[in-house]
Amino acid sequence: MLSMKNISLKCLLMLSLLALCGLRGSSAMAEDAAAFLATMDNASATLRYPAWTTAEKYGPSVIVPLGEKMEAADRSKSQDLKRAIERIVHQAGQPGADAERKAVAAELVKLLVPDRSAKVKNEILDLLGYIADESNLSTIEPLLADEAVRVEACRAIQRIPGRAATECLEKSLEKSQGDFTIALLGALGQRKDKSAGPALEKFMNQSNGDLKLLSLEALAKSGALPPRELRKGFESIGKPIDPDVRANIRLMFADNLAAQGETERARKIYESLLKAKDGDQIPIAAQKGLDSLSKK
Repeated sequence: MLSMKNISLKCLLMLSLLALCGLRGSSAMAEDAAAFLATMDNASATLRYPAWTTAEKYGPSVIVPLGEKMEAADRSKSQDLKRAIERIVHQAGQPGADAERKAVAAELVKLLVPDRSAKVKNEILDLLGYIADESNLSTIEPLLADEAVRVEACRAIQRIPGRAATECLEKSLEKSQGDFTIALLGALGQRKDKSAGPALEKFMNQSNGDLKLLSLEALAKSGALPPRELRKGFESIGKPIDPDVRANIRLMFADNLAAQGETERARKIYESLLKAKDGDQIPIAAQKGLDSLSKK
């Protein structure tokens, strides 16, 4: 019969062996990651291929080193480095991988520091759009003021769910100028967040010409335009509107009416668009809208 002393000694030995195995496992993983990064730094695309196509198994820890290597890389190597990060991002973006997604996003935002080049920042912002959440906005939002990366920052924020992301775009819209204003209006419309309605309506009332029309388009797309305000919006533009542009806005408006349960009003607009035959795609989309109503 074993004594308590012998049992304790055996337990201690087993724990020591487990700890040693863990250390060896961590060391092996670090060595594998180092070998992977060295291969990704190789000048040969043939050698890099088997590395970047299995990049997801190395996880978040290799993201920053990969991004740093993009700075001095030629076009071919830079593409492979991004592909490697992209595989890690897509792995983290799978359903049920919330912890991994947050870890990967946290590593990506580390590459948005001021001394990083616009080339790298734009690539990273493109990837962040797939997995970022409200917790990453504090790093991404300031880049809306950086002319070199603001368009990609806008696109990344556009994909982040929640009211906080909409507010970031609204605040930027208030002080924006030129082409970037168009990008912001497009992003606010694409988000389909009705809460953007007051900001878009205010901007439309303060604008003229094309910007006023783009604001109306964003309102229609977002679902924030009240059901009986479309005609008034068209009249407020103050100049002739291209028939295709008008038809596209009416189509988006009808889609939102259908989503809100205003099926009869949506049906009338769809039928009107089918008869008018503006553009190549509008009648096709209008028919799809009618088909979807018949299924409800």
